[in-house]
Amino acid sequence: MPRTNWKEMANYEVTIPPAHLAEAFNRVIRSLVNQIIDGIHESHSLNQLRDTLLPKLISGEIRIRDAEKLVEVVT
Repeated sequence: MPRTNWKEMANYEVTIPPAHLAEAFNRVIRSLVNQIIDGIHESHSLNQLRDTLLPKLISGEIRIRDAEKLVEVVT
């Protein structure tokens, strides 16, 4: 990963938008970021559920009907 130092970074100009524009941008982006975060949490939950149920289903320890009941309780 390329590196630089703060003295070099200080030479770059940065445009700062007016407050009303930054706020409008944040309103739009915030909902998208929240959707991404919700999707990540859901993905983690589903991965955990899969990792818990799949070995038991493959081994015959539980049947699909029983797994469906467990999924209903979790969700």
